[in-house]
Amino acid sequence: MKHFPRPLAVLLFLLINTLAVFAQAQKTEDEANAFTALEQKSDALLKQTPHRERTTTELYDAGTKTPKSTIVSVYETVTPDRSRYAVTFDSSGLVGRSETIRIGQKRYRRDASGNWQLDDSKIVTGGGGGAAEGATFVEKTTLDGRAVVVYDRKSFTADSGVDYDTATRYWFDEQKGRLLKKEARRRNQKTGELARIVTVYEYDPKITIEGPVIR
Repeated sequence: MKHFPRPLAVLLFLLINTLAVFAQAQKTEDEANAFTALEQKSDALLKQTPHRERTTTELYDAGTKTPKSTIVSVYETVTPDRSRYAVTFDSSGLVGRSETIRIGQKRYRRDASGNWQLDDSKIVTGGGGGAAEGATFVEKTTLDGRAVVVYDRKSFTADSGVDYDTATRYWFDEQKGRLLKKEARRRNQKTGELARIVTVYEYDPKITIEGPVIR
């Protein structure tokens, strides 16, 4: 067996280690770039395509396995400018529902009473800041019979003085680039309260959105 002089052996070790670190860094960057391209494509498709998003949010106190409240929301869009957003919540036995319809610049809203009214309130957006790590590739598999590519991403946000860390998994249609499912676990860093948020996307469903009758 051939032996290298010690100084040369050390240099070879450092070189191999450097190349391995570089290769891993390049792999991480490539995965993050591939995810970004998929995310941008899926966002564009969501804006262009009539679709339905069904989101279930479960809230857990720290260390518990039973949700203390559950929120189910359904968001539907019909291009170019119609949408409907319905929310049902169940918190400690208290159940409620609300629904909002937007047609062009007009918004209509009704609560559990069932009465529609024109909603002139301003839409408030923003409010939080944060940072996200580059996404990492998980696997290629199937979801409901469709070939998908799966990614994970971690993010850290601050909202109203509260810090959260979130781990999100994404399932993209491998052929069409559509986002099919997203599951996030968001933890309140101070209280340990956990939110499990699952969104399933349905494209080109038969949706009709019309303006309600206001009495």
